Amino acid sequence: FQNQVSDHSDHSSSVDFLRCFLRFWYNATASQYLKRVAVAGMNFLVAVVIFLAVLTQSVTGFGLALVSMALLVQILGIHIAAPLVALVAVPLEFILLVRHRAALNWQAVWRLSLAAVCGIPLGILALSHGNEKLILTVLGAILVAYAVYALFSFKLPKLEHSGWAFGFGFVAGLLSGAYNTGGPP
Repeated sequence: FQNQVSDHSDHSSSVDFLRCFLRFWYNATASQYLKRVAVAGMNFLVAVVIFLAVLTQSVTGFGLALVSMALLVQILGIHIAAPLVALVAVPLEFILLVRHRAALNWQAVWRLSLAAVCGIPLGILALSHGNEKLILTVLGAILVAYAVYALFSFKLPKLEHSGWAFGFGFVAGLLSGAYNTGGPP
């Protein structure tokens, strides 16, 4: 008899959950229902974009922000997309850093990292207080410039002096703070 009671209560709780779920979705007005479906579709689209961006980053070593920011800004806007990409990028980069730590050349990276840390707060400040249209225009210009560079495979001059790392690191920090697109400087 005790097994029958517990089975009945489990069944009852699942029926209650199902009723609550159906009431949430189907006892809504048409406009509420359409809003819920639109939000669910948008969440799915955001998840697909983030998956493709993470896949790109994992396979090539960069590209998370190039893929995700180009698409998520259109869906969510710059002020939501930038922090979302940062929340995805930090743990992903940490995992990749731990995985490839043996190949890391600290002598080559410390200048870039120090300068980037100085540039990131200024990029965040520009994002939070800047004009959204201007911020999106600059982001678009950066993405187009990178696409042209990748398409035509321009040969860049070799920079022999290690001081260049501070300048490029600072610019990478600005871009990372504003757009999460610091990329390989």
